[in-house]
Amino acid sequence: MSDSNGSARLLRDIRSQFIEARNLPNDNKLIFGRDTSRIDVLNSSRLLLIEQFTDSIRYENHFHRLPNSDLNKGGVNSMSPLPGAHLQLNVTDTLSHSYQLDIMDERKVVVTAAKSGKPFTTIGTWHSRWVGNTLLFSFFDNHFDQMQLYTFYKESANALIGSTFKHTEALKAEPSKLLATLNRLDVPDSSQIAVLRDGIIGSWAAINDPLFYDPAIEFGFLSYQSFEITFSTDSSFAMTKSGTILKHGDSIPLEEITRGKWEVSPTGNYLILTPPNANPFYFFIEKAGPRQLDIYYFMKTLSEFPNYNVFENRRVELRR
Repeated sequence: MSDSNGSARLLRDIRSQFIEARNLPNDNKLIFGRDTSRIDVLNSSRLLLIEQFTDSIRYENHFHRLPNSDLNKGGVNSMSPLPGAHLQLNVTDTLSHSYQLDIMDERKVVVTAAKSGKPFTTIGTWHSRWVGNTLLFSFFDNHFDQMQLYTFYKESANALIGSTFKHTEALKAEPSKLLATLNRLDVPDSSQIAVLRDGIIGSWAAINDPLFYDPAIEFGFLSYQSFEITFSTDSSFAMTKSGTILKHGDSIPLEEITRGKWEVSPTGNYLILTPPNANPFYFFIEKAGPRQLDIYYFMKTLSEFPNYNVFENRRVELRR
């Protein structure tokens, strides 16, 4: 069956906003995200195909009609995803979810949000496309392996108004439509960032046991944990994680030292730590005071196996 016949069949079959389909038209594709996720636009019918990867062999395909949009493509740049923008994305479900999106360049975005009650900051990728006056936007964060599509079609009170869809794990289940709003964040000025930076400079040590250790892989227990970090005035840092693995009656000392450069984010709610010749990692600042610095960050497991790269979002209670 040709693509045009397939499109006609899909149009005839639409009884509501959504339909299921297996014959996928191939015209006018817009690619978002990973190889396993695809978004196609059928311009003639203003249908949007969401192809959702569900597991190693199955896909969940949904079509919905793009809404009429009154956005002015050239007039909403202050709230649009553009390099250098700091945005707040709110999604209304049974609970409200909020994402801080710091657009770094044409590809990278720093995502700050919360999962299971734990705040986190991580790097991800983003994409946006205009279809007529409708703005399509998606982002993918590297740690939680999630990508969501947002469709924006209205401007109100310094925000872009749109929607997204909550997919279910079961195939052939109609996704529920959720309200989404996107607006620009107010960021601290340079003097406020300088005050925060001055308060962080110095040496800190954890008073809790924050280290990530996986006994299911290591077949032991981690004792005598230590986490220390020094932030220097020249923007360098030195972080030391150490502990002793108790395993089969043996004591195996481990120590991991990381050095690099640090800075306060433009939004003031996380730190950016960049080792030489490596990707940056991020400390989300839960609380900062003269002698207190509580953070969350995706910590690599302390392991006797150098190539075991597993991460977990850990809370670290630092004190001077």
